[in-house]
Amino acid sequence: MNQLTTLSFILLGITSMIYSCQSMEQRRENQDQDSTKMMTEKHSETVLTDIPFAIAQNYFVKNDAQIPEDPKITAQSDFDSIFGNATLMGEDGQSTPIDFEQQFVIAVVLDQSDFATKIEPMDLRKLDSEKIQFRYAVTVGERQQYISQPALILVADKKHEADIVLKREE
Repeated sequence: MNQLTTLSFILLGITSMIYSCQSMEQRRENQDQDSTKMMTEKHSETVLTDIPFAIAQNYFVKNDAQIPEDPKITAQSDFDSIFGNATLMGEDGQSTPIDFEQQFVIAVVLDQSDFATKIEPMDLRKLDSEKIQFRYAVTVGERQQYISQPALILVADKKHEADIVLKREE
């Protein structure tokens, strides 16, 4: 009987340890989820890297827009001078809303081309307290019968705002 009691306490202790480890893991996940809650609520395509971001959809580069020297955009008026809304029919046709009070944009705009060109986000990482790096890749496809201007618009929480370093991966 004594051995059975001892064995029961050992099993109870092991079960408690396993349960508490899972609880700690869940708490960590909840903290990560809380830090991206605003982004996830506003943008269904949030990408979780060192700094979470969402990809803004349904915008186009205006014909008379200059390629921005600084990829960071913090004001609606600056954004509107480069991009226009490309609203489409249907559920997913609305342009992604951007709240410049709480968010900022990182815009990668390439030169016009008659080749199908896609900009693929890789990650957004904090280099130090004053700089973040956005790594991306560019895939060039078939020649098109028209000219387009490839662009990628990232939306991130203003609490991560810093100078942007763009790094194109080949």
